[in-house]
Amino acid sequence: MDKIKPYLFWIICGVVLIIELVLITVMQPVNDDGKDVYKATRALNDAVDSFDKGYVNRTKQLPPSSFAIDNVDYFNNIKQSYLVSDSWMPGLQQVDKNLKTHKKNVEDKLKKSSEILHEPIRRTNLLADWYTAYIAKTTALLKQLKDNNQLQPPTNDPFAKAKAKDEEAMEEILRSNNAVRKICGFYTKGAQFPTTEEHPIITTRFHITNAIVKAALESEGSLLNNRLMAFGETNFVIPPEGVVRPKIEEIMWGTNAVKWDSENTIGVKGGRAITCTLKARGSASALLALTANIEKSQTPIFIVHGSQWSQPRNRRRDSVKAMDSDIIMTLKLAILDYQGGQQ
Repeated sequence: MDKIKPYLFWIICGVVLIIELVLITVMQPVNDDGKDVYKATRALNDAVDSFDKGYVNRTKQLPPSSFAIDNVDYFNNIKQSYLVSDSWMPGLQQVDKNLKTHKKNVEDKLKKSSEILHEPIRRTNLLADWYTAYIAKTTALLKQLKDNNQLQPPTNDPFAKAKAKDEEAMEEILRSNNAVRKICGFYTKGAQFPTTEEHPIITTRFHITNAIVKAALESEGSLLNNRLMAFGETNFVIPPEGVVRPKIEEIMWGTNAVKWDSENTIGVKGGRAITCTLKARGSASALLALTANIEKSQTPIFIVHGSQWSQPRNRRRDSVKAMDSDIIMTLKLAILDYQGGQQ
C-alpha cells in the first residue's frame, strides 16, 4: 500500500479520465427540445435551406398583377407562392372577401343599369293596345327631334310635301312613315301588329334609341370665328349664331335587313352586349358632344368600339359652303345588358 501511495493521485486521475471518456462516448449533449447537437444542427441547416429556397426565393418574384378570385387554382397558387407566414392567412382571406364583395357590388350595379332595357312598353296581351302605346312613345321622341331640328329627313323628304302648319299631317308622318321612323330604328307595322315574341326586342331597341335621343337633345356645340381660316375678305368657315346641335341620320340594328325576332349581340361574361350603328351629322363640336353624352350614359351603359368621320364633297365651287358643310359621323355602339325580363 505504501508503494502505491506515490502513484495514487495519477491512478485516480486516470480512472476519472477513463470515466469521462466513457461518458463522452455514451452520452451526448442535448438542447431544450431534447435533440442532440448533431440533430439540432441538421434541423437548423434544414430550416436555413428551406428559408433560402422558400421565403428568399419568394421575395424575388414579382407581385401578382391581379387577384383572380373566380379561379380557385390561381388563388391557391397565390397562397403557396406569396404567403410567407400562416399568420398572414386571415389578411389574405379578408382581401379575398373584400374582392368578392366588390365583385358582387359591380354585378348588382350592372344589372341595375340594364333594367331600363326591359321596362315594359305596356303590360297587356292585346297586340293592338301594345302597339298603340309603342306608337305614342316613338312618335313623341321623333317629334322632339323634329321640333329641335335634330332629325335628318330621308332623301325624299315627306315633310316637304306637308303643310308647315299642319300639325296633324306632320304627326301622321311620324306615326306611319316607315322611312322617317327608320331614322331612329323604330318598328312600323304593315298589315299585322308585331307579335308577342317580337315585343322584347322591339322594347329593348326602343329604350336604346330613347337613350341616344336623350343624349342628342342634350348635346350642344359651337363654332368660333378663326382668323386663320380667312383669306382676304373670304371666311372659309362661317360660325353660326348660338349653339349647334347634331342631327340623327340613322340608327341601324344590323348590316342585313332589320329583323325583329333576333338580336345582334356579343357575349360578355355575365351578360351580353347589344350592337347597333348610329349615323349622325353636324359640326365636329356637336358630334363630339353627342359622343361624350352617349359614353357617360349609365342607364344603359354604352361602349363606343369604333367610329368613322367623313365630310361629303360639295360639287359647288363656292368655297364657303364647301368648307362649312356637315360632317357625317358613324359610331359602332355596344350596349351592355346584364338582365333579362318580361316585356
